[in-house]
Amino acid sequence: MHLDAFALSPDCCDGESKLAPYTQPNYTALRLDSHLIQHDVVDHVDFHMASPATKNPRLADLGLPAPNNLKAHRMGIHLHWSLPRFYRAATASGSQTATANSEPANPSFRPIPNRWLVTRHLKNYQEANMLPEYQSWIVESDVVRRITTIPDNVDLESDVSPFVSYQGDPGDPNALKAQTEVFLGQKFDLVGWHEDTTREHMPSLTLMNSSNPLFADYALHNTNVLSIIDNFAYKKTPSDAELSYLADAQCDYFVIGWHKDPADDPLNLPMIELTSRLSALMLQLGDQNKEKFGGLPDETRCLIYGAIYDVKYNAKQKPRSLADESALKFTSQVKMEPLSIGTTPLDGILTFLEAHKDDADTIFGTGGKSLANEILEISQLLYANADQYDSRVQAQDLIAQQSFAKSDGGLEWTFAKPPGPGGTPATPTDIEAGYLAELNEAQRKLDVCNRKLRSVKWELFAEWWKYVSEYIPDKEKAARQKEYRDVRSCTPAGIWV
Repeated sequence: MHLDAFALSPDCCDGESKLAPYTQPNYTALRLDSHLIQHDVVDHVDFHMASPATKNPRLADLGLPAPNNLKAHRMGIHLHWSLPRFYRAATASGSQTATANSEPANPSFRPIPNRWLVTRHLKNYQEANMLPEYQSWIVESDVVRRITTIPDNVDLESDVSPFVSYQGDPGDPNALKAQTEVFLGQKFDLVGWHEDTTREHMPSLTLMNSSNPLFADYALHNTNVLSIIDNFAYKKTPSDAELSYLADAQCDYFVIGWHKDPADDPLNLPMIELTSRLSALMLQLGDQNKEKFGGLPDETRCLIYGAIYDVKYNAKQKPRSLADESALKFTSQVKMEPLSIGTTPLDGILTFLEAHKDDADTIFGTGGKSLANEILEISQLLYANADQYDSRVQAQDLIAQQSFAKSDGGLEWTFAKPPGPGGTPATPTDIEAGYLAELNEAQRKLDVCNRKLRSVKWELFAEWWKYVSEYIPDKEKAARQKEYRDVRSCTPAGIWV
């Protein structure tokens, strides 16, 4: 399993690259309330708030005056682990047909490990003389935490992960409200930790329970589920009310994950040989191990593990930033060639000539400018296989397609009977030609209906969105709702009902 470690300090906000503020999913936007509903669940990143650190809400409390508003508990090492491929791949549904009361089952994702042991080896513990050489935590990824029970000292952005997965009666009118108040994940010190049945857990947590495609890989969306923040906190004396934080650290991290419930373990399948179980997970044994263990049908448990070494953190110094180094290459001081995204390799040549048509002499020598302009003028012929009229029309269409979006023009049926003896072309009989004409007429009607249906669906959705998102004062509700009812009941082309 791959591990990433990001060292976050105030100086990370300075430089050529930008440090994005927190952009977690805002599931309250799913409520059908004109005051809360939004176009997007994830807000756009506001890079105007990226620097300095005292203005970046990822590092600072904007409600306090600078420069003493930095959130020290968010600094440190942000450790994220990337799950193996077989947890990311879905298995096909068994049902392929829909019934009157159900749709075909969605692709099924495997439950992910929901217990993680994270151990830090602090190499400079003797110099720091504050933290032990080894410290470990347990992450319960599937702990469900509700907004009404989360203590005030829990940071909702960096200690838990917003999650939307409603478990209950879908007919409940408060279903949308209930699912937007759910958070996931909790980190415990290994010392004193034990399984607690009083804690609520999400059954069979998968990467797509909440339908968030960023959940697995974006650490800001999975804190204390698939990532942690190690802020090197400690107390100088046990009686201290406030925490102190180590300013300089050199450490290694080790992460081991497993399934709490053996039934969720993808290898825990009895009476099936190990080779077959691994093959279903896109894994295989080496030759020696395959011969020794491949045929064993015994129940097996899997451990997911990873390590990262020589992680360095300094609260007063920005670490090397690959983002800064890349950003420097996009400044005005660096001369860059144009970027071309096209259909054929010729697009790259034509884009280069278009960018250098005024200074081509300095590249190709005397006459290069006129040559570049002449090539651009006859660009159609470069795409044509021959100088025939049809070839030039095809080339012109190819060039035009790069500038305009394609639209579905429908289907047309043609006569495709194999040629007769001697290669004579087959011609349809009058009956076959009649059938072909009727088929194409029906196809054109179907294409028109499909296009109209897509258009009407969009118009109906647009009206619904305007209705649920518009704030209507009480004195205007009767009139405005009548307008929406009239829109809904209209039947253009006999489609709306």
